Amino acid sequence: MGTPPLTGRTCCTFMNPAAEQLTGFCFEEVSGRVLHNFIHHTRPDGSPSPMPECPIDRALPESLEVRNHEDTFFRKDGSRFPVVCNARVIYEHGRAVGTVIEVRDVTEDKRAAATIDAQTSAKATCHARTFNMRKLRQLPPLDRPLWLICCRSMR
Repeated sequence: MGTPPLTGRTCCTFMNPAAEQLTGFCFEEVSGRVLHNFIHHTRPDGSPSPMPECPIDRALPESLEVRNHEDTFFRKDGSRFPVVCNARVIYEHGRAVGTVIEVRDVTEDKRAAATIDAQTSAKATCHARTFNMRKLRQLPPLDRPLWLICCRSMR
């Protein structure tokens, strides 16, 4: 039996408590619905964020693994926050059926990077070092929850 084509639209089937706390959405609000429409609908510049252009949403239909993707998500109250995401396809019996999305709020990382950059710029020495998000990711993780979301293909 062949694998039916995936629509590229996935519905939320799981959110851990950390995801609920950070986004302001409870699982019951997003269960069975397209999560992109809740937390990833708009780009930071205010323009729409179409699902076909979203690397996280493309993971399932294109069987991609997304690693360390920096983006912006939105809370229920409309406020936004920077994130780093990983997405991996779930396979059942050799068929792609869903995606596990690991998301980390990097608000504090961004603040720390900005502080370090400001301090480095102020010191104007030949040994000044610039820190960016990649270098900060090499530091031990801060004590904050990692959130996980699972989505399944809507056929």
